[in-house]
Amino acid sequence: GGLDVTSQFAVASFATANECTQHSIWQIRQLVSAAKSELAKRVKKVVICIGTNNLGICKQDVNSTVDGVTAIVQGALASFPQAHVALLGLIPRGMPINGQPRKFREEIDQVNSALSKLESDRIAFADCTAALIDGRGQTNAQLYGGGLLHPNEKGHKAWSKCAQKALRMKI
Repeated sequence: GGLDVTSQFAVASFATANECTQHSIWQIRQLVSAAKSELAKRVKKVVICIGTNNLGICKQDVNSTVDGVTAIVQGALASFPQAHVALLGLIPRGMPINGQPRKFREEIDQVNSALSKLESDRIAFADCTAALIDGRGQTNAQLYGGGLLHPNEKGHKAWSKCAQKALRMKI
């Protein structure tokens, strides 16, 4: 599974399990050094979806997470001067406790709100939260696997549909 935008676009993925923004910043720095190549000049679109692990396993706060994602976006823009960036917001995760959304949900909403302000002529932001929550505003258990951390096949389809629609409209 994964976010399926690859069937309609030529994609290179730099995704790594359990990665936080500071790990990806190293990859972006490597891309910056490669930006002088002809290939880098031909890149037209970059899709960035990172940050949820910063709030989880990396135990960072909202501001640090936003700073890390922003650094990645800036690195991509510098590496690929002809490209537009599609920045996907963090998706909801986690089971409610006593009927209330977990801390992650509030933090994810705060991160997404801050990231939406990066939108510009070269950056399109898509928040797909609404596609992955239920009528009570909770993470939709029918769209996730156990622990409500990773979308299941149905969840990936809903996420992909939202992301593709946003990306087509904006970049």
